[in-house]
Amino acid sequence: MPKNIYQNEEIQFYGKERTLNGLEEYTLRHMHPRSLFIDSVGMIWSLYYLWNHNWSLALGMAVIGRIIAYLASLGLDTEKMSRTTWGKIALLHLNPINMTMQIFGLVLIVYGVWQHSVEASLIGISCILLGHLAGWKNVTI
Repeated sequence: MPKNIYQNEEIQFYGKERTLNGLEEYTLRHMHPRSLFIDSVGMIWSLYYLWNHNWSLALGMAVIGRIIAYLASLGLDTEKMSRTTWGKIALLHLNPINMTMQIFGLVLIVYGVWQHSVEASLIGISCILLGHLAGWKNVTI
């Protein structure tokens, strides 16, 4: 079902205000700036260990960074954030095309870093960035 998102309006579902589901709340917490910064630190260290073929520490740093980032965003009012432009853009990450491109791009980045392939890593980054174009027609800024 298509979901139109408009600036300064409540999220509507068949004419009634609806609440966010768990995945939407998680995505909003994940996209909070505090969470993004902490996650970025974890990913930098994760990529370092992946480059050195230490997959266990790479996975550990990604998970630890994600947990700390999640804890840093626990006090967030997700309903309020969902009505902001930043929140509406965050919810675009749940677009099926966007999610597919993110997963595919992440797999390519992990492969590229593990194999020391700059081309594979760049293709992965490009896929992730281009995937973010999906769903913009539903947002009016």
